[in-house]
Amino acid sequence: MNRSPKIIGGSRLDGVRRRSLRVTHLAGGSERAAARVRAQVVQLSAQQEGLVTLEQINRRVPRAIAIEGAAALVRRGELATVIDAVWVHRAVGRLPLWDRLLEAQARWLALDPRWTVRERHARTLPSLQLSVIGGNAACQHWEIRGLWWSTELLVPSPSRRVRSDEEVDVLEEAVDPVDVVWEAGFPILRPEPLLARAYEATGDLDRVGEALQELMRRTRLRPSLLEYHCRVIEERSNCNADRRDFAWLYDAIVARAGGWPSREGPTDDDEWWDRAAHLRRVRAQHPEWCDLSRLPVGEVELRNGGPAEPA
Repeated sequence: MNRSPKIIGGSRLDGVRRRSLRVTHLAGGSERAAARVRAQVVQLSAQQEGLVTLEQINRRVPRAIAIEGAAALVRRGELATVIDAVWVHRAVGRLPLWDRLLEAQARWLALDPRWTVRERHARTLPSLQLSVIGGNAACQHWEIRGLWWSTELLVPSPSRRVRSDEEVDVLEEAVDPVDVVWEAGFPILRPEPLLARAYEATGDLDRVGEALQELMRRTRLRPSLLEYHCRVIEERSNCNADRRDFAWLYDAIVARAGGWPSREGPTDDDEWWDRAAHLRRVRAQHPEWCDLSRLPVGEVELRNGGPAEPA
């Protein structure tokens, strides 16, 4: 007697049909999720140098759809994973691991992944300490070549969301807003503090001088800001312990750059810019510097509490 397995509720063929229908249903759901998420991803990534986070998508569609749709776009090759729940759109041509600025930007977004770069910028008050992109990523932004050290993300306080890894060093360090420029919605360390930190990281005066010389040709630099940060590095690294001259590091870097080029008309240091904030920082953090003639501020400004606000 032939004894076939007992099938409850229908034949074997019925079971195969049901499984096929279930797979087809799931595939259709993934397609719909991808289509729904794609529209949000394109809009968001176009405003963020190609980047998008899961939390940003989730603000616009339910979380299950956001997860399923993003996974489908990754499988299709439309998105590439930079870090967990942060992707870059393939259309911008940026490659994770090879693009240091991309790696730093992704982690900066991950510090507060719900908000877009525009919202983060709008919510930032001038008095607040910032999380700032520095190191090799900032060098990439400023097109500084030949200075190689780690990519850095400077944060005012530790974060559970982002920690140091093989690609980016997350450093707890306060950065004053006067040392930051916002580019495409991301906060980047200005070249003046970046060059001083480059010497601290590499100890290569010649390379730093070459970088300054190149930046002089194409960027509006502020000598007083560079001098200030060179002094900070001198004190932090104690590299001027056996010298009595103020701003030895600044003089050495500028000398290797061939000196500041002459310019007609007022320079940045003659104009107001944000020197008031810079002076307040000097007086608050390094009051002993204020009576040194090499500090590029006038005695009248110091007596009067800093330059007047512009009209």
